[in-house]
Amino acid sequence: MCIALSSILRARAGLLSCLLALGLPLIAAMPALAASDYTEASFLKHPRIGDAQLDAWQEEIIGRHAQMSNNPDRWFTAATSIACDMSEETKWKIAVGRNKEAADRDPGLSDGAASGFDTVRVTLIEGTCRQGRPEGPFVAVAEMESSSADGDRRETARHRVRIEGTMRGGELEGELRSFGFWKVEAAEVKGWQHVIEIREKGLRQAKWIEIDFSAPGDDGPPLITTISRPPSGAAQQATSELVVWIGEMLYMESTMFIRWLNGWVVIHPVLTPSGEFDPPMRQRICFQRGKETEEEWLCDPAYGFALKADGSNEASLRERFSKKIAELRQADLHEAIERAAARPSSAAPQSTAEAEAEAERLAAERRRSLAEAAREVVRTQQNERHKERDELQARIRDFRFPDTNCGSPPLLRVDAPEYEVDEAQRRVREWNSCLERASERDWSALENLVVGLGGQWSKGADRRISRVMPTVCECDGMIGDLIRLANERVGMRSDDVERLNEEIRRFNRGREEYFRRLDASRQWDDGGGYYYEAPPAFTPQTLPQPQPYVIPGYR
Repeated sequence: MCIALSSILRARAGLLSCLLALGLPLIAAMPALAASDYTEASFLKHPRIGDAQLDAWQEEIIGRHAQMSNNPDRWFTAATSIACDMSEETKWKIAVGRNKEAADRDPGLSDGAASGFDTVRVTLIEGTCRQGRPEGPFVAVAEMESSSADGDRRETARHRVRIEGTMRGGELEGELRSFGFWKVEAAEVKGWQHVIEIREKGLRQAKWIEIDFSAPGDDGPPLITTISRPPSGAAQQATSELVVWIGEMLYMESTMFIRWLNGWVVIHPVLTPSGEFDPPMRQRICFQRGKETEEEWLCDPAYGFALKADGSNEASLRERFSKKIAELRQADLHEAIERAAARPSSAAPQSTAEAEAEAERLAAERRRSLAEAAREVVRTQQNERHKERDELQARIRDFRFPDTNCGSPPLLRVDAPEYEVDEAQRRVREWNSCLERASERDWSALENLVVGLGGQWSKGADRRISRVMPTVCECDGMIGDLIRLANERVGMRSDDVERLNEEIRRFNRGREEYFRRLDASRQWDDGGGYYYEAPPAFTPQTLPQPQPYVIPGYR
């Protein structure tokens, strides 16, 4: 874990940032005391893990720590050493668990001891050296050092580790034990960090345990235990489960997918020496592949199994699981209120009257504090809901129907030649088709908007539209207005088509009259032909003509 983990734990938020930086998630359904049973002595006790191998490893670390803390130099130095000209890569693998390039590139995912060191020195004190690396069982001592600057202040951290394990072909194999002591010079903090794990081809496996002890004089939590094990129960999407205890008090839980936090990170209230719980109520943070997300429904294991392949039920599932999460938080708040009410005061007034008055005062303070916490939870939930609602409604207000320009239909004189009439008929058919496609595009754009907002859209055999909008949107009326507008646009196009048809009928009547009058002015000759006795006694302009019609724009 982190070099200064014990000191960081003085600030409650520090542990979370430290664990997250190292990619450590936390476990579900592990045995632990109820929060109401905790006492100050709980900081000094080891947790009940409930796994035979992890329990055995815990007992081994406790025993080894008792031996090492009495005489550290005996474990980190040796009268003799085995000559072994190790490469830098081998040194880093033994001391840190990864080669230097990998640790520098991704220090937050280091295995075993902390990474970020400037120098690493490794001495082989037991075992066999072949080709510049241990082969078979070995014992080595590593010394690591790093420095960092914070303004004018510079801190130097030193870490000594005794590593007991097996290396084959340049990779760590089987059980690996690391017993270490670290110290940050300027901050005057120090502590012990012991790890037992299993490696296969150099990679850390799912089951391991780490125990951190504060050194005497450090005012941080005296005991922190972190364990990992293969997933079980509802953690089907995880590759490991992990839990952190402070003393015997359950502090954090989650799951991990490969090397990423994936699922709920749950922070439990821990009783502080002052007699108060920190945090006052359980906290839940949703992670997906190492990144915190506000889409908390993704952390419910049932969500992925209930989601249909085509995503058609996604909106309803989101709403259902969001309600479920809200219920969990309300239950966490209710539990915090009950815990605070049941917690006795650490003060000891001299009289019964004073005791009752003090108890009433503390109870009132707790009620006010928790009431304010409850109001803050409600305000936060409302603000988040209003923010999401406003964003969805803004998308609706910004919506515009597609702009389709079908042009204006052709208008002809009644005496137009036949080939122009044929061309005009073709163009009228194209214009009608363009208007139909424009209406289809309107409905398609509206459907995409509704689905994009997380709603559902369907069209029945009678072409009636059905839609279901997410509750948070509060926008059913706004979508209804857009549907009415789309219908109006369809109606406007239908009116345009009917008006054009009327003008076409007027054109046809005028053209018939034109040819009738033209025929009446013809004279037949003896040869069976005809000629005009005189020019027609009319002009085409005197006949009914189609009225020019400009198609208006649509809203």
